[in-house]
Amino acid sequence: MTKAAKDLAVGYQFPSRKKLMTQERMTKYIDYLFSTWQDKLVSSGSNIHTDDVFAKSQGLPGTVADGMIPTVWFSTYLTELFGEGYVKGGKLMNKYIKPMLANDTITMHIRIKERLAEGAAVRYNMDVWCDNQQGETVVVGSASAAVS
Repeated sequence: MTKAAKDLAVGYQFPSRKKLMTQERMTKYIDYLFSTWQDKLVSSGSNIHTDDVFAKSQGLPGTVADGMIPTVWFSTYLTELFGEGYVKGGKLMNKYIKPMLANDTITMHIRIKERLAEGAAVRYNMDVWCDNQQGETVVVGSASAAVS
């Protein structure tokens, strides 16, 4: 995909991206967090992200994804779209409003809600959100980035 242009209109929606939330992805993400200061990968043990029985004992429908996973997905996509305009001065804020479960197909959306002149650049303020395969919104938030 090419980088975002300076002439995009308010309301423009970037192409949506779909990702499959797998149990393997959820477990590896949490295990890596627990392994940060180790020389090797260590298991995080039973928790709501890795153990279906434990998650259900906590009142959840099953294991749930850590909220940082879609944040990483959005950050990667915004970096592809805006490069340094996101990395050096962009923002991303998310709120997780519904659990993401193993085998959910998550669709990421990014839509321009405002464009502002910043010297020779244009700053886009955007709405970001994710839906699951039932069309239920699971993440909402905002982002910004500049295009020179």
